[in-house]
Amino acid sequence: MKLTINIAKLLIPLIVLLIVFSNPPWLFFGINIYFVGAITLILFSLIIFSSSTANKGLLYALPIILVSFFYFGVFKALDEFRFSTILFFLTYISLFFINEDIKKKSFEILTKTLGYFVAISLLAWLVNYFVLELPLSFPLAYSDLLGKGEGMIFKNYILFIQPDMDYFRFYSVFDEPGVLGTLSAIILLGNKYDFKKKENLFLLFGGIFTFSLAFYIVTILGYLINAVIMRRIKQVVIISTILLSILPFLLTLDAFKLSIVYRLSNFNQSVQDRNGVLLDQFYDAFVKTSNFYYGESLTFFANNPLLHEGSSFKFFIIEYGFIGFLLLLLLYIFLIDFKKINFYIIFCLIVFLILFIQRPFMYTPWSILLFSLITANSYKVKG
Repeated sequence: MKLTINIAKLLIPLIVLLIVFSNPPWLFFGINIYFVGAITLILFSLIIFSSSTANKGLLYALPIILVSFFYFGVFKALDEFRFSTILFFLTYISLFFINEDIKKKSFEILTKTLGYFVAISLLAWLVNYFVLELPLSFPLAYSDLLGKGEGMIFKNYILFIQPDMDYFRFYSVFDEPGVLGTLSAIILLGNKYDFKKKENLFLLFGGIFTFSLAFYIVTILGYLINAVIMRRIKQVVIISTILLSILPFLLTLDAFKLSIVYRLSNFNQSVQDRNGVLLDQFYDAFVKTSNFYYGESLTFFANNPLLHEGSSFKFFIIEYGFIGFLLLLLLYIFLIDFKKINFYIIFCLIVFLILFIQRPFMYTPWSILLFSLITANSYKVKG
């Protein structure tokens, strides 16, 4: 039985909310996990109680699902149980029961929601920094009370937040500019850089002012590859002209010079800076041991807090090992409909792996969900 129209209408906002709350606006700092858990359980329950049938892909993926769940949810959980593992697999299984039309519609609404909000937020941010400072703001503590440990204080302007720093980047309402940069890069990728749609242009310019290196690399690489595939040479010339015209202005900004120019000119060092020195030293020794294959205990970083500094794939490998990475990669691969696969979908998977290097978010419900939405949006239309 296919999902009823009423159930389908409920699934779409739940899918969008799951991705939004997984990358929470400032209002939900520290409490978003409760919303993510509730939405995931509701999403799964709706699908189960609707008596909908799964697509054939679930049959092929079932062996890897069972092996992966045993590895992540049983073997690794002997040291520490993580509820996030249950949420990940509930989301993963749900994806086989959600048809392509619902996924495409969900992705469309996600793009519009984020795109138009970024437009409003970016406009307020630009006015605040280049015209006049907005009068309404209040301090927002980025502390342990909010699930964070950095003790940073933000200026909260409601439509965007900004830490007190010597140079500024566009955070919008997120706790890091890289959050918006990564989301924007992935959504633009899934929309195949269709800049005829205003929401995609809003995400492009919002991403530019995050000065997120990941956004710049993924977006430039993805746009050029897509332009070759789609033969959009004329659009490349127009967009390139617009971007080159604002480059002199960007070069006057310390944030752009420090976050993009300097890091590109010292790329290897920038990659290494994703982690602390102690973690890098430990990882170099770790890969030479048998623990490299199945990882350390999930309590490892709690017991060794001095190593818990930075953000990169090394955290995932240390906790789950190379076996965990291979299983995770297979889970992503088995989400793809091989009858409809094309080069662009393979490239999308490569992009997720590239982003995984600098931030190991692939083992999260929102990431596997967003990847499924993008693949559904990238399949070739029959006829």
